[in-house]
Amino acid sequence: MVSIITITLNSEKYLLETISSVLSQTYSHFEYLIVDGGSSDRTLEIVNSFKDSRIKIYSAKDNGISDAMNRGIFLSRGEVIGFIHSDDYYAPDAIEKSLAEMKRQNSEWSYGLMDYIDSEGKFLYRAGNSFSLSKIKRFMSMNHPTVFCKKTLYEKYGVFNANYKLAMDYDLCLRFALKEKPAFVDSVVASMRLGGASSQSISAEFKATQEAKAIKNKLVSEAWLINQIDWLWSSLKIYLRHFLLKCSFGANFILKFRKFVNPNVHRQNSK
Repeated sequence: MVSIITITLNSEKYLLETISSVLSQTYSHFEYLIVDGGSSDRTLEIVNSFKDSRIKIYSAKDNGISDAMNRGIFLSRGEVIGFIHSDDYYAPDAIEKSLAEMKRQNSEWSYGLMDYIDSEGKFLYRAGNSFSLSKIKRFMSMNHPTVFCKKTLYEKYGVFNANYKLAMDYDLCLRFALKEKPAFVDSVVASMRLGGASSQSISAEFKATQEAKAIKNKLVSEAWLINQIDWLWSSLKIYLRHFLLKCSFGANFILKFRKFVNPNVHRQNSK
């Protein structure tokens, strides 16, 4: 059995689409855990509107994203676990194709291509490429909403590190990748909403780069100098993007800039 986990906190805006994408999967042998942090909007009302026995709701205060995701892992009963966040959604055959590639490539986990979309669901660009250990040592080269992994990986290498508030998925995937090669699913597994650039906090972006640098210094300590260079380049990209925003460059120009500087853009089939 597969366990799909969605963590929520006042997530009413796109949750209907997220849940629908899970329940309409071509592979049906799964449980769907909604781990809610105590929502005060219509989140639980939306969840309860689905009369599907595969849905299990757990609602209680948590200590942040990592804590909520770890709670989902501990509550899960499936042999394979996937996370889809409350403003993202799966492709119809996400589970089926991921399981097939894990089996075909004899791997304990997998990841695939992901489409970035805007707040209205419009396609922006595609991200994801075949696995490279050297790349993930330098940046988050896989898309976490597309990741499926056997529960035994969490038991062997640990769950999400609650010390990281923004780059916990990078820490987890890097730990896994240093020990086990993932299978690559060469098709779109999930779509992720890219928030409006002007609404993103520059301080949060810098915090994420700081966390990523700390993670690499801890797990890939032999590449200290490269880690410093990568951190400086990431910081420069943030400054440039926010500078362009302040100069009132158009949304299309900003999008082209993001695609140009994103090393994870899918180069072969990018629209």
